[in-house]
Amino acid sequence: MVDKAGSPAKATLIKVAIVGQEAGLLLSGLFLAIEDAPEYFKRADLLTVLLAVIAIGAVLITRLPQFLARVFSSGMLVLFILLISVSTFLIASSDVVFEFSIPDLFLTPGWEYTRTTAIISFIFFLVSGIINFVLSLRLLMSERTHGATTS
Repeated sequence: MVDKAGSPAKATLIKVAIVGQEAGLLLSGLFLAIEDAPEYFKRADLLTVLLAVIAIGAVLITRLPQFLARVFSSGMLVLFILLISVSTFLIASSDVVFEFSIPDLFLTPGWEYTRTTAIISFIFFLVSGIINFVLSLRLLMSERTHGATTS
């Protein structure tokens, strides 16, 4: 089930998914760095941010999305991307639950910043997941429509 040409919709889905996930990780790292401002990059080291930037650059510079669009069937692509989106959303959700289950007695300004970071990451990964879901549906629906007209 290898697509010779590689669907542009599949390539777009791959680009959006990779850039969205990496941007979310960069956003989380940035907020952690801001929280630790006097001790710059104490919890989010430079390598973490550089790897995310390199991954985004590789997606934009190389033809990786087109290659993956040719190699994977639409169903497998949708499965992998939604699996990653749901996983990062669940991790962000568990961070929010964890941050708000801490008794107020133990809250410090650092914990309050971490709560804000957890909420922002949660919202970002929720929106990213919704976008991936909508693009996945569009991909599957366009293939059904295209398949019905060619049959």
